[in-house]
Amino acid sequence: MYRKTLLALVLIPLTSTAFSQNLPQVTVPDVTDITKVTFHPGLSYEKRIGRYQTLYGQVFPAINFSLDISDGFGGYNSDASFYVDPAVYLQYRFYYNGGKRQRKKKRTELNSMNYIGVVDRTVLSKHPVNSDYDMEKHYRTMNTLGAVWGLQRNFDRSRISIDLNVGPAIAFAKSTYTDPQRPSAKLCI
Repeated sequence: MYRKTLLALVLIPLTSTAFSQNLPQVTVPDVTDITKVTFHPGLSYEKRIGRYQTLYGQVFPAINFSLDISDGFGGYNSDASFYVDPAVYLQYRFYYNGGKRQRKKKRTELNSMNYIGVVDRTVLSKHPVNSDYDMEKHYRTMNTLGAVWGLQRNFDRSRISIDLNVGPAIAFAKSTYTDPQRPSAKLCI
């Protein structure tokens, strides 16, 4: 019994050193500020607010096209519309996989990492929310709030950036509509 205990005490430090995994020490990268010209055309800016956190803002023209075709009781009817409205996109981002990407020797510069975030998209528009509503007289805000998971990859030599995100959102806006029950009141808000 004494020999087994002594042998165990001698072998335990040797085996723990022999079988331990020494991962290379990796410093997780901090996020940086980035300015971009976007594809649909617009400008974006990402501002660092913490070690792994940024605020992302983008201004762009929201381009919308709709085609309505119906064959109801009144006969064939079609309507098409195309409009451009000013829009602002704001997002809070938390980058979470910088250390893992660095251990795999993948690029992390210019925030080339995955993130989770909260998003707010605001569009100033006169156009109706759906076909039952009338055209607005004044611009009003149409907001979309949501949560996203995304990834951003910035390529050094080509100066190309890919930023994709997906998640649930809810959209809301005030709208003017015609009330058929009250013919004397044309518009209700």
